Amino acid sequence: MKSMTILFALLIGSAVNASRADINDSWRTLGRTNSVIFRMPQLQFSNWFLRVNKTCVEGSKLRSLKRVKKCDRYGGGDSNRCVSERRLFVYRDLQGTETRCTRWQDRGDSNTVCTRYEDVDFSIATEYQIPVYRRVNGGPNGDDFDRSSSRRPLFTKTFRVPSCN
Repeated sequence: MKSMTILFALLIGSAVNASRADINDSWRTLGRTNSVIFRMPQLQFSNWFLRVNKTCVEGSKLRSLKRVKKCDRYGGGDSNRCVSERRLFVYRDLQGTETRCTRWQDRGDSNTVCTRYEDVDFSIATEYQIPVYRRVNGGPNGDDFDRSSSRRPLFTKTFRVPSCN
């Protein structure tokens, strides 16, 4: 009976400690802790959007950590079904120039169009300050992040994009 009581106390104690996240926990541990919530910034790689924690630095480029699916050929009755795909790493320059819309005009009926494009210099950060919040369930449309992030963060932790190996 005494050993059952000790085992029960250990299980309860480890569950309590597991829910107490702090700034010294790894990002992996924080991601698996139900008592906190955070959101990594997202970047566009051509047709793919990846969170920064799913990328790495390779030379002067940012690369996806894992290969992503790319459809090579569409077919079927409506030609919307992918019939041949491959997996590849996607890359994005860390610095450069790209064409962006610099002026939008409202055409009514919530229809906005770009009226001016310009070449703009850009630089992608490889270090981010990520606020980590105590998870609060609910919020608009059941979104835990919206509700949790309306409060002060528990702490802010630095995320550095790692080097590709």
